[in-house]
Amino acid sequence: ATREWKDGLLSFNMRELANMPDDNPKWIMLDGDLDANWIESMNSVMDDNRLLTLPSNERIRLLPHMKLIFEIRDLKFATPATATRAGILYISEGHQWHNMVASWIQKVVKPYAEKTKWKDVNQPGKWLQEMFDKYVPPTIFEMKKSYSHITPLATMNFITTLTNILEGCLKPENLSNKADQAMFEMYFVFALIWAFGGALCEKDGINYRRNFDKWFKQTWTSVKIPGKGTVYDYFVNPKTQKFQPWAELVTDIEYDGTKPMSTVFVPTAETSSLRFFLDLMVDLRKPIMFVGGAGVGKTQLVKGKLGTLPEEIMSLSISFNYFTDVISFQKVLESPLEKKAGVNYGPPGTKTLIYFVDDLNMPQREKYFAQPPIEL
Repeated sequence: ATREWKDGLLSFNMRELANMPDDNPKWIMLDGDLDANWIESMNSVMDDNRLLTLPSNERIRLLPHMKLIFEIRDLKFATPATATRAGILYISEGHQWHNMVASWIQKVVKPYAEKTKWKDVNQPGKWLQEMFDKYVPPTIFEMKKSYSHITPLATMNFITTLTNILEGCLKPENLSNKADQAMFEMYFVFALIWAFGGALCEKDGINYRRNFDKWFKQTWTSVKIPGKGTVYDYFVNPKTQKFQPWAELVTDIEYDGTKPMSTVFVPTAETSSLRFFLDLMVDLRKPIMFVGGAGVGKTQLVKGKLGTLPEEIMSLSISFNYFTDVISFQKVLESPLEKKAGVNYGPPGTKTLIYFVDDLNMPQREKYFAQPPIEL
């Protein structure tokens, strides 16, 4: 190493903004986890000096019309010196999800109603808004009170998953313009079960899935779910307009003796449900994450799906390990891309690209608990 100074993102952008001749308001947004090392060197920027001193002895002034905004999760590694120099605004979850649902109904439900040629294009949106108001607040309260998920989930995670599943179900072949409110409610309940209960498992000796199944059947009785098995065992069949077991989606496979057994994927009722949601999210171009112990078949399930993609959809599999760093990960992400117009990059031609990241939790945690490859 030559120990020669090289600009990082912040010093480069701050210098560029400071050198601009106009005095229009300029904002620098710093989004991510706080690191005690770099936040301490920001103290002179945030106090009355408004000066960033670099190790090369260069000084960059934060002009009066320039402002910094830190968007961070917590102040765990911020010293009192840092905290007292900034105005701190705590944004709670509160009822933010109401705004998101209202926006989603305008953006997704209304176009669906127009495409399906409803007489009143606002009717499906009104029904779904009533269902959100009826089902979601008590379910969120119950989740926070009595349940622990396999990975920490915030309220917005639940609502995003719920709207994504509903978006996948809002198709003319599932819900025509003759569908009644009961049919919409059936799909809503199906989406609710998997959005709120999909990440539950047995933890610390408590079977949260079984508890959720009991609570759901006792609390929400307006939609009749078959009593046999659990609420996770059923999906809505658009042809019969009833709940049917996932087992009915399992297809027979023909084994070809010339192929190794490790390449053969044998579907079961559980993999049928996971494959259903995987297909749904891939079609919607939404991200999906499978969480589970080692050897349960997560990788095989995803690779089975990637192997059946049409030619216009490319896929790239990336395996994380303990030593994966952010630079090497970025190079792998960029490797299949080509330069398009300006600063835009994309897959070759008109193709679509799906990234499959395996062992997402593996990269080493830094001193201040950040995992940059995952943040990227």
